[in-house]
Order: sequence, then structure tokens, then C-alpha cells
Amino acid sequence: MLLSGCATAMLSSADVSDTKVTSNLVLEDEIIATGYPKQTTNTDIEKNGMVLVGANNTYYITDGFKEIGMLVTLTPSKIHINKDLPIHLVMDSNNKFYGVIKVEYSGDDYTQSELNSLHSLYFSEEKRAKGWLGLSTKNYYAKEFFVKGNIYSKLNINEPGLQKLKNGRMVKFFTVKTEKTVSTTRIADKLFTLPFAIAFDVVTAPAQIIFLSSQGR
Repeated sequence: MLLSGCATAMLSSADVSDTKVTSNLVLEDEIIATGYPKQTTNTDIEKNGMVLVGANNTYYITDGFKEIGMLVTLTPSKIHINKDLPIHLVMDSNNKFYGVIKVEYSGDDYTQSELNSLHSLYFSEEKRAKGWLGLSTKNYYAKEFFVKGNIYSKLNINEPGLQKLKNGRMVKFFTVKTEKTVSTTRIADKLFTLPFAIAFDVVTAPAQIIFLSSQGR
């Protein structure tokens, strides 16, 4: 499902239908800000989740953000997300999403401190393809993170506590093996509104790391 994509946020022009196609692009957005909920009266928004603000919608990660948070001990320039392609997630009919984010940690050399961190984070060592003239190159480390969350309507980018990104990161949502028709208009109409009572903590990492370490364009 790692496909290239354009930077323009869009909805698929075709309805999701009960065809033999196993996956269908239904939503594309660019993440432009991040934040962490600090307090809320809404039971659907937990205090320790992660909020991603897109150009069109808002995405609240309920599962997987703690694992992503462990990346703060690593060097951002060596982190590559989904081979530097847009992040791909699966969306269901209730505007919930889930998917796997593959993280690769690659460099010409690794310090002992880096190796200790990678091992403690359960990264697996992978062999790189042979280099020029058959010379071996340094192995890299990889780990997959499962994420899950809900999609809400667009949030005001100027909400206090949100951290704006210098460069956006593309995210694409697909339906998989769908059996009923859902129009793109209905998808937009079903989005919930993020409660205004929510407050955010400004956190530059790991949210900055996951979206700026590799540019998906």
C-alpha cells in the first residue's frame, strides 16, 4: 500500500462500492500541526492521546502514540518513515482509522548509545543490499508501530497549544474490501466536531520527529 501521492488534499471522486477492488483511496490530507490533549470533559478524548491537525480534518491517535514517543531517544535525521512515502492508513465506515507505520533507522555509523536505545526499543537489525562493486554497507534497523484513532472535523490551526509544522506530511486513507456504497459527501457529513473544551500541550517531539524526519511528497 506504499504508493506515491500528490500534495493536494482531496477526496476520491468515486463512491466506495462493493466491487472486487481490495482497497480504494477515499481521503487524502496534509498534517500541518500537532498537539497533545491536556484536559477535556469529552470522554472520547483521552488526556494522553495525540492530535494531528490536517488541512481538511483532525486526526486523534488513541493507540500507538506511546510507541512513537519512544523515538525521542534517537537522532531525527536517521529516522525514515514508510520509506519517505506518504503515511497510509485504513479507514472504516465510522470514521475510525488504523494502520502500521514502518520506521527505519539508518546511518553510516552508530554509537554504542544509539545501539543500546535501538535494542531497548526492540528494533530489529536488517541487512542492506550490497553496495557498489559488491562492497557491504552498514545494516539498518527497523520497527513497525500499529496506530489507531478517530477522524474529526477540521480544527482551528490557531488553537492555543498546537505546534505548527514547518513542512507538512501527507496522509492517505483507504477502505479495504468494502461491501457497501458510501459516498464521499456522506463521509464529510459524518465527521464529529472536536470539543472546544479541549486544551493542548505544546510538544515538539515525538510529533515533530514522526512527521518531519522524512518528507512524504
